[in-house]
Amino acid sequence: MSANPFEKEQFQCHRDWEGSLVEFLSREARKPNVRNWLPLATRLDTKRAAAFSALLLSNLVENKPRFRVSVNTLYEIYRAMNVEGGAKNFEKWLRTGWLNVARVANMIDAELKH
Repeated sequence: MSANPFEKEQFQCHRDWEGSLVEFLSREARKPNVRNWLPLATRLDTKRAAAFSALLLSNLVENKPRFRVSVNTLYEIYRAMNVEGGAKNFEKWLRTGWLNVARVANMIDAELKH
């Protein structure tokens, strides 16, 4: 089984992780299947990462070719996940740099054009 694209620490380098995430999201954009997501989002942090990835993917699919998302939209997603701690924890989560949204969005867009 390959490494979980929602768990960055399983990868030896950032590039491998980002590539794995892009590959997964590109497959899902072409042929969505929620069953592919369920076994990957096993912990709270991977649920957050999966929710962020789903937001990214849905915006890319619906709003091609540009991806834009506001901090307010992300905060609403964060709150909908029933995460404790409110805005302070949300700001901390944003600062972790889990994902360079613009770069990954561009990579997915390029994959989908093939």
